[in-house]
Amino acid sequence: IFPVAGTSYAAKFGLPQSAAELATHRLIHLEEPYREAASWDEWFQSAGANLSDTARGLRINDYGLVIQGVMEGQGIALGWRHLAERLLASGLLVPVTDHVLKTGKAFYVVWPKNRELSDNARKVRDWLAEQA
Repeated sequence: IFPVAGTSYAAKFGLPQSAAELATHRLIHLEEPYREAASWDEWFQSAGANLSDTARGLRINDYGLVIQGVMEGQGIALGWRHLAERLLASGLLVPVTDHVLKTGKAFYVVWPKNRELSDNARKVRDWLAEQA
């Protein structure tokens, strides 16, 4: 998980050169009530920046809308690699820093030991393994 910005935001405001400078930019926060998403506080702490006020900014409760806001130049958000890498590759998003928050969270594919996977299930499993 790492900060991303839209190209229009980067052109207008520039990209921060430090975590402390990043905290002064407009941060977009993901606040989903049914899921515990990584927060800006966690990212700043993992980057070694013990900042007291990272709560200001825009709050959105859907990750798709967070990324849409970033692409429209509304601010900087935490990008999830598996969801942001195509947008980064296409130039719609730019990475803001090199620091990556590693959460230790993962996806798991499980199925009964005594059951053969269907072709479609195998394709999904293989795709997930490629993304990891």
